Amino acid sequence: MDFEKKEFYGIVAKAKKQMQITIDQDCNVADTKPDVEKMIQTRGMVKIQETEMMIDRVRMKGEFLFQGLYGTNDTATFLESLEYSLPFEEYVHIDGVLPSDYVKVQYTIDDINTVLIIYISGHGRNEGRRNYSDP
Repeated sequence: MDFEKKEFYGIVAKAKKQMQITIDQDCNVADTKPDVEKMIQTRGMVKIQETEMMIDRVRMKGEFLFQGLYGTNDTATFLESLEYSLPFEEYVHIDGVLPSDYVKVQYTIDDINTVLIIYISGHGRNEGRRNYSDP
C-alpha cells in the first residue's frame, strides 16, 4: 500500500482589531456650481489602496469617497451634486503581527455629518452656519 504525502496551508486568524477613525476635512463647492441651499442626501464609500504589515502594527492608506445631493436656489437647476475624495492614512497597533502576515480590512460607515458654512460678503463679513446630518 502506497501513501501519498501532501502539504497544505491554511489561514488562521492571529489577531482581530476593531477601531474607529474620523475624517474631518473642508470641501469647497466649485465656482461653476450653484450655491448649496440645503443638503438632501449624502453617501460615502471607503477605498483601501494599500496595507503594509509591520512589527506590531499595520499601516492602512486609502480614501473616503463622498457624494452629496443638494438643493439650490438656482431656477435653472434645483438639484446639484458634489463628489470629493478625502485621503487618509492610519496606523493600527496590533500586538504580535509581523511583516510576513496577511491582513484583511473591512469597514462600516457609521455616520456622515455635513456642516454647511456660508460666507456672505458686503460691508462687513458675516458667517452663517447650518448643520446637516443624514439619519
